[in-house]
Amino acid sequence: MEKLKQWSPVISMVLLVLIFFRSCGTGSDVNKLKKEVQVLNEKVISQEQMIDILETTVTWKSLRIEEISDKEKISINALQAKEEKSEKDEN
Repeated sequence: MEKLKQWSPVISMVLLVLIFFRSCGTGSDVNKLKKEVQVLNEKVISQEQMIDILETTVTWKSLRIEEISDKEKISINALQAKEEKSEKDEN
């Protein structure tokens, strides 16, 4: 009992210091998470922007070019350049 009374202030101080440092670390973790969430929010586009992109992008044409390039083992860039050239010649 005597030893417990003697060491109780030291033990309580050590516990308080540990709790204090632990709480300081948690705040920095929260700040890091907030920064990561902010970066992710900047990268995410809205639903309206996604709909606009899907409506303005010629997806079937892109898929057809990719299919032809896979079938004939020609790079996609070469096919796109050839197709753009033929469209310009037609106009």
